[in-house]
Amino acid sequence: MSQWGTVSLANQGLLALEILRYYYPKDLVLTQTDNIAGITDSYPGEPLILGSEGESVRRIQNDLNRIRANYPLIPVIPNPNGIFSPETQNSVITFQRVFNLPANGIVNQATWNRISSIFTAVTRLAELNGEGIRYTVGNNPPDVTLTMGSRGDNVLEMQFIMNIVSAFFPSVPGVIKDGVFGDSDRRAVIEFQKTFDLPQTGNVGPLTWDMLYAVYRGIRENVYIPPEPEMPE
Repeated sequence: MSQWGTVSLANQGLLALEILRYYYPKDLVLTQTDNIAGITDSYPGEPLILGSEGESVRRIQNDLNRIRANYPLIPVIPNPNGIFSPETQNSVITFQRVFNLPANGIVNQATWNRISSIFTAVTRLAELNGEGIRYTVGNNPPDVTLTMGSRGDNVLEMQFIMNIVSAFFPSVPGVIKDGVFGDSDRRAVIEFQKTFDLPQTGNVGPLTWDMLYAVYRGIRENVYIPPEPEMPE
């Protein structure tokens, strides 16, 4: 995107989203929202326990109900009204068991932070799953090495997996799925390699492909990912 080109378009009266649509492909879906995911409230300062009340409790109840869509073992909280009920406690205990936290039903700072991070991950996953592009990840990684300038379906597959991984590992940045291995892809690959103790080459060779597939399969096996809607003919 040209910096001076955007200035010219802005001077013509185009808004930010209109400028983005001018530069990017017409089939790219751009949305705006007042609900900013990933920016979460900070820990309220004291543990939430049975009988606690307030907006912090309501926040946890709503987050747990959303997380449940991807982790069905977590019981639903039928009335997320801001009162820490026995149903809320039961949901918290199950969440703690699923994520290897002390299963005491108390939302201390560790449990609060884990709920927040998982909520952010599953909402990002839902966004990725609703982008309207269907991918199939095979049983075996591609027998190719991706480097700067690589193009095609193998790059798209890497970018798709990288974005799934990014939803659950904050150290790994997301990438644009455009089928072109660019500088931002290389930086993301290096962060992935750093996170999983691989040689930080910035290229996607056999070791990195194997780890990408292993991490992706781990996410698929442990997180319920609802099927993508059927695309119209």
